[in-house]
Amino acid sequence: MIYALVTAAALMSLVPGNDDLLSLLPGDGVPEGWARSDEARVFPGDALFSHINGGAELYLDYGFDRLVVQDYLNGKLEARVEIYAMSDADGASGIFGENSKGIEVAEDYGAACTLDDYQIVFHRGRYYVSITCYEMMEEIHAAMKALAGAVDKAIIDEGVE
Repeated sequence: MIYALVTAAALMSLVPGNDDLLSLLPGDGVPEGWARSDEARVFPGDALFSHINGGAELYLDYGFDRLVVQDYLNGKLEARVEIYAMSDADGASGIFGENSKGIEVAEDYGAACTLDDYQIVFHRGRYYVSITCYEMMEEIHAAMKALAGAVDKAIIDEGVE
């Protein structure tokens, strides 16, 4: 099997109109001082194996459609936003349930979320979202919260309940 990574620009040339996942990504300056690093990467269907080899089957079992990944930088500080589009809300909820077993669930973002020092994960509608940082600093935690809030608002603005 051949897995292909599709950049956002390549995807836009293949798919007529705007891809809804790209429109959910925060722009530069969210939060202030942070900017997108490189181009967003889109992983459709089986291409997910090239991003999370060893875990992709579970996502596919729950109706995975495609993933967009965007890295953000502020100097040497990094954060990553991953938005997984599933076929329906049950798929997003199912993945969230699998990945949050044994973890305290909150309602700060999406229909439900988990928060820790390095990651915020939530689901809303057919979307499963992960915001990840790589260092434990208050400035990065604030950035993760701002990014999560911006994605959650974009999903709500799309009309997802």
